Amino acid sequence: MRILTSLARFNAAHPWSHNDAYAAFVLRNAKAVRRRGGVSALDVGCGTGNLVERLSAIFPHVIGIELDVDVAAAAAHRFEMTDAVTIQQRPFGGEAEGAYDLIVFVASLHHMRLEDALLDARASLRTGGRIVIVGVASETRSDRLRSAASLVLNPLVGFIRHPRRAPATPLHMQAPTVDARQTFDQIQAVAHRLLPSIRMRRRLFWRYTAVWEDPPMTLEPDQVTVRTWAGDADELAQAAELYAVVFSEAPYDEDPAASRASFLARVDTYGRTKPDFRLVLATRDDEIAGLALGSGISAGDWWRDRITPQLPPATAATWFGESAFAVVELATAPQHRRAGVARSLLRALTHGLPYSTAVLTAYSEASRAREFYVRQGWAEVATALHLGESPELCLYGLRLGSAQHE
Repeated sequence: MRILTSLARFNAAHPWSHNDAYAAFVLRNAKAVRRRGGVSALDVGCGTGNLVERLSAIFPHVIGIELDVDVAAAAAHRFEMTDAVTIQQRPFGGEAEGAYDLIVFVASLHHMRLEDALLDARASLRTGGRIVIVGVASETRSDRLRSAASLVLNPLVGFIRHPRRAPATPLHMQAPTVDARQTFDQIQAVAHRLLPSIRMRRRLFWRYTAVWEDPPMTLEPDQVTVRTWAGDADELAQAAELYAVVFSEAPYDEDPAASRASFLARVDTYGRTKPDFRLVLATRDDEIAGLALGSGISAGDWWRDRITPQLPPATAATWFGESAFAVVELATAPQHRRAGVARSLLRALTHGLPYSTAVLTAYSEASRAREFYVRQGWAEVATALHLGESPELCLYGLRLGSAQHE
C-alpha cells in the first residue's frame, strides 16, 4: 500500500497522458486515410486540442468535439486563427451521413453509450474512411499482467518525458473523467457485431486500440435488378416506405408520414402531367433496394422557373434550354448502400432520353450525395441556390450521351 502511495505521489509530480503513448498509432492511420484522398477528420473528445493540432497537419479540415465547456473554450481559443480547425462544444451524435473520412475516439468512447456511438460513427463515415479508437475498459483478471507492467513503466515514462517536477496537472489532463463500465470482452462483442472485421488489441497503460475501415460493399450484378415501375400498387407502397425512411435521415430530417404521402402524390401527379415520366426501381430478393424518379421539364415547370432566374442566362440556356430531364428523387435503402445500386438507378433513369441534358439539385450539406454525383460525371453547375424555405441547394448537370451512359 505504501508503495502504491509513493508511486501515486511520484506520478503526480511527473504527469503524462497515457493517451500520448498511442498518438503515433492514430497518426499512422490518419496518414493512410489521407493518402487515399480523405479530407476531413473528427476528434471526439478533443480536450484542449493536442491531437487536433497534429491532425491539422495531415487533413485540410479537422473538427474537434469537446463536451466540457471550459476545455472546449481553451481549444477554440488555441485555434481561433486557424481556418482548417473547427472546435465544437457539444456531445457526439446526430452527425451528418458520410461527413468524415476519419473519426477518432481517444479515451472518450467510454463516456458514451457504446452501441449508439459506434452506430453514429459508422453512419457518418465516408466509404474508405476509418474509425480509430484508443479506448479504456474496465479491468478483469486477464488484464492484471498488463496492469502490473504499466504500474512499473508509468513512472519511468513520466520521468523521461518530464524530469522536472510539475507544479500542477497540465490543462490537457484536467478534463472530467469517468471510470469505464464495460470490459474489453464486452466492448469487443458489441464492436464486432456493429463493425464487422474491426481489429482490436489490449494495450499497456490501461488502454486498448481498435481500427475499422468502411470498405465499399460489392454485390454480384445478378443480385440486384433495376427496371422501370410497371404500375404495381404493392411495389409503389414499398417504394414510398423506403422513401420515408431515407428522407427521415440527416440532413433531410423529414417527417416519415409526410414524406410517404408526398412521394405517392408526386408519382400520381407526375405520371399524369409530366412528359417522359420515369420511376425506376432496384429490387433484390423481392425487396425494394432503391428508387429513382424523374421527368422532362420546360418553361412553366414550378421547379425550373424558380431555379433558372438564380443562374446566369448563359448557364440557364446551356443546362435547361427549351427542355431538359430533371432527376427528382434518388434514394437507396440503408442496407443496400455502397453496392452500386444508386449508380445503376441513375444510369437507368437517364438512359435513352430524348434530351441533351439532365439536371438535379442536392442539399449543400449533403456532402456524400454531392460527391457521388461528381463521381458519376455530373458537373456542379451552381451553388447557394434557394427554393422558398428549403435549405441551400447545389445544382448539378449531365450531358446525356456521355460515355458513362452509352
